[in-house]
Amino acid sequence: MRDVITFVMKKVVETSASFGDLDSAFVEFNSKFSAEASKDGFSLSKLQGEINASLQEWEVEFNLNINPITPEDIIKNLVSHYVVDRNLNKEIDIKYLGQGLQRHLIYTLLKLSSNYAEKRVYEKKEFMPELNLILFEEPEAFLHPGQQESLNNSLKLLSASEVQQVIVSTHSPFFLSKNIDDIPTLVRLKRELGITRVFQVSRETRDKVLVENNELAQLLKSKLGDPLVDEPVKKRIKDILGDTDDDIRMEEESIRYLLWLDSERCCAFFADIVLICEGATEKALLDYLMKNKWDDLQEKRVYVLDALGKFNIHRYMNLFKELGVKHSVLADGDENQGVQELINQFIGLQRNKYTQSLDFFDNNIEAFLGINAPRRDRPDKKPLNVIWHYTTGKISDDKISALKNKVQNLL
Repeated sequence: MRDVITFVMKKVVETSASFGDLDSAFVEFNSKFSAEASKDGFSLSKLQGEINASLQEWEVEFNLNINPITPEDIIKNLVSHYVVDRNLNKEIDIKYLGQGLQRHLIYTLLKLSSNYAEKRVYEKKEFMPELNLILFEEPEAFLHPGQQESLNNSLKLLSASEVQQVIVSTHSPFFLSKNIDDIPTLVRLKRELGITRVFQVSRETRDKVLVENNELAQLLKSKLGDPLVDEPVKKRIKDILGDTDDDIRMEEESIRYLLWLDSERCCAFFADIVLICEGATEKALLDYLMKNKWDDLQEKRVYVLDALGKFNIHRYMNLFKELGVKHSVLADGDENQGVQELINQFIGLQRNKYTQSLDFFDNNIEAFLGINAPRRDRPDKKPLNVIWHYTTGKISDDKISALKNKVQNLL
């Protein structure tokens, strides 16, 4: 708290006309004080003379200066802060207030500090002696989501200056999601067997990942000119690819993570292992079972991620590889025919050192569980459909046990 107040108050004091008057007055005081003597004959010059008389044989001279008052002196020694409880009409120590209010006050001061920061333009190679390094631990603590977002915006504004850097540690997927637009600024720490490893995606690595993300589309596109590929398969490939050209497709790759890695999916970065599923149906059922039935799996700190379709699974695998996120994949095999065979094979080839395991339902999760799927034109009904079947006892215990075994093997 004190450091933030000091940071804000420095600008206030430095730009104050009153401080200018005080500085001028102090120069005059210093000049008079150095020469004048008290009625008892004591003076600064006399004291220096007495000291130097004893130092003559050393051939040195000892002098005393009265230093000018700096803004830091005023802030450190003369400025204090307090809180008034308007209901009690009395001053109270801020330590007796709730952590939420204390955090809110700190982030308000930080937000204001971006307006009070020194505005200077430096040459590229010029040393920046006034660099301010702001370390903020768990900024989300005790704050509502709206306050977290406001604080995050203020910290971004504060870090925009070339003479300020902000480093934040957080366990908040909400806070993380608000910065996912610039993945290279994110650093993930993972401690295993007493060793903490650091993972960060450089801008060059990010660009490489985006190219890798486009490889499935390029693979499917190459099949359009293959005489060995059946026409129905080519038609399905065209439906998947659409009429987007390669340049636009790469531009789209650069914003997919921004759109998908919201505060829900950012939970993946804090899990011990991520189970990447094809869609919302698998996530809905597995989350429900882990919460209400599979207590032993809760302890594994698993996050079930909805990949928004099989065509996107490799995109998460590529990113998790660079950030050291352990993951497994569970997807529909779709009978491993036609274009689905190509996609299944491609996903299998995307294994990396952080991929724990891969598995496919022979067809889909509904067929695996022995229930009917909703009409193909109502995919939004799929999660509701599978949860309804489970909660109304229409899925046998044997099927649920088989599903649990499949998930355990993946973990």
